[in-house]
Amino acid sequence: MWKDTVHISRSRYDVNVTGQKTPTPLNPTAGSLLGFLTHGTMTGWDLDGLVELSIGNFWNVTRSQIYRELRVLAERGYVEVGDPGPRDRVPYTITETGRDAFTAWIASDPGPDLIRSRLLLTVFFGDELPPGRLAEILDDARRPHASTLKMYEDLLPHVATTSAYQAATLRFGVAYERAFVDWLDAVSGSLCSSGRQNRTNRPPSRPEVHEELGATARRGSIRRS
Repeated sequence: MWKDTVHISRSRYDVNVTGQKTPTPLNPTAGSLLGFLTHGTMTGWDLDGLVELSIGNFWNVTRSQIYRELRVLAERGYVEVGDPGPRDRVPYTITETGRDAFTAWIASDPGPDLIRSRLLLTVFFGDELPPGRLAEILDDARRPHASTLKMYEDLLPHVATTSAYQAATLRFGVAYERAFVDWLDAVSGSLCSSGRQNRTNRPPSRPEVHEELGATARRGSIRRS
């Protein structure tokens, strides 16, 4: 399908031994946009609203990313760009090639999830905080998680009647937020109320603890290799 005469950025293609160009795999954001477009033609504005209400709760996507990915998808022939409508909003329609690309992407192994939490870094080094500060941070973190948990719980009965797959995703959100709130309460109760977070009461640093952490990390590195 891809011809050597097609003039387009090589960064988006791999070249095999026969000289044929094959498209690189979709990234999760592009794949998700194609997934929404399988339900019908939408503008970037429509997609931005859908992302915010749904996958934006667990997959960070900015408006600029959406429009950038739509341009790339159009270049690849995965979406067809329509004429601007009201407010100059441009409609996008998925092509058969785009459907094939989405089908291949959604059936591929998603790979491991990565956790990046600024709060966990704070707790990990919590003994360096001044007295009482960790308790304040945990209390501030608890409020939005408790609010999100209630929102998810209230939303679940409605979602469960419309899509079993989206309901399963939402149940993950409920379980995650509930576990996070419970963890915050447990950490606050064990490290803050007992006064253990106070630097003047903390036990002296033990080199053997850091050595054990290093040994654990090295063992994990060996297993991954």
